[in-house]
Amino acid sequence: MRLDLYLVEKKYFTTRSKAALAIKEKNVKVNGNLITKAGFIVSEDDVIEIKQNINNFISRGGYKLLHALQYFNIDLTDKIVLDIGASTGGFTDCCLQNNAKKVYAYDVGHSQLDKSLLNDSRVVEKERINCRYLTKNDFKDTIDFICMDVSFISCTKMFEAISNVLDYSKEIVVLFKPQFEVGSDYLNRQGIVINDKIIEVRLSETIEYAKTFNLKFIDKIISPIKGKDGNKEYLLYFKKIN
Repeated sequence: MRLDLYLVEKKYFTTRSKAALAIKEKNVKVNGNLITKAGFIVSEDDVIEIKQNINNFISRGGYKLLHALQYFNIDLTDKIVLDIGASTGGFTDCCLQNNAKKVYAYDVGHSQLDKSLLNDSRVVEKERINCRYLTKNDFKDTIDFICMDVSFISCTKMFEAISNVLDYSKEIVVLFKPQFEVGSDYLNRQGIVINDKIIEVRLSETIEYAKTFNLKFIDKIISPIKGKDGNKEYLLYFKKIN
């Protein structure tokens, strides 16, 4: 049997996607050997070891957001969260595992959110939605925290909506992806930004632009995991003011 399927069958993980991610992130050993391929064949006679204290997230995004929550000392206990660019649900999953009361998982795409989250009563999914035009009136609850991971568009395009949705002192974590911020002229053939100076310039411009919408920059940190294309990413921490 495939290793990812075996791990779910034996209840090491709740879903195949979580098992596959744990394998990919080098958290699973078979007979003492580190295995990185989900399709590796195992049997009942094999000895399975799972790295202790790993977070069982649906996608890599969960590890990125967890790093931010811990570094910025953000407490999501009983908070109402808006996840902009939810995709498969890595950020949403992380928020729930960190005791969020409810997560609005919104994305312009469709049919992406992991089934385990679709079946979770704490998750309100909305697909095919352009989050650039959200306001407080779009929610039954007061949003306490926003996390955002968008692709193929600058994160700055969402700042006005974020400001419109949040009340004073509410918190935001934005995943800054250089490849979608600096322009195609600064990408190599692999889609990687190789000019660190332009990244710093664009980071500064992004932080300055946020002030226009009463979003106060607090801190930033490099993501512990690079993007799928190999780009170094950043997590930006803001608070709504005024």
